[in-house]
Amino acid sequence: MSILRVLTWPLLLALGLCCAKAQTLHFGDTFPAVNGKSLSGGVLAIPDGHPAVVILGFTQAAGKDASQWTARLERDFPTLAVDDLIFLDSAPGLMRGMIASGIRRGMAPARQAHSIVLDHDGSLWKQRLSGGFPGVDLSHAVAVALDATGHIRAVGCGAVTDGNYAAFRAALEKLP
Repeated sequence: MSILRVLTWPLLLALGLCCAKAQTLHFGDTFPAVNGKSLSGGVLAIPDGHPAVVILGFTQAAGKDASQWTARLERDFPTLAVDDLIFLDSAPGLMRGMIASGIRRGMAPARQAHSIVLDHDGSLWKQRLSGGFPGVDLSHAVAVALDATGHIRAVGCGAVTDGNYAAFRAALEKLP
């Protein structure tokens, strides 16, 4: 076997691993497409060609934060879509179904249509969010504002406070 053939496979493997690494997201980047079955049983596609806020949660604590963000956003922007991506891949496999059922039971039917529970890619999304947005704490909910073209325009994190919500709201008010 030639030396070239021996070295080709390790090089291809290394290249594949480099390419598989998550691209860190930044302001102005296009939000990666997510399609999935909503908690109401329908199909939800994010982004969908309209301004929206996507709330990502990776922990149980993020659920409370997400509820606060959703309530405030629905009050202030009643026509804006607020979608949830709930990641359960860090929960034990046998518990995920029960956790998803509990989330569904604790959520109004209108919210269920805007929520996807995912049991994979949580670490990929954490990588995407962790480097590009200073101050983002992934143990809490992360709210991402998207314009109609799916570009990221604002990011909020944690429990809703007057300070972090004011900056987020100002960015939303600038969206067409």
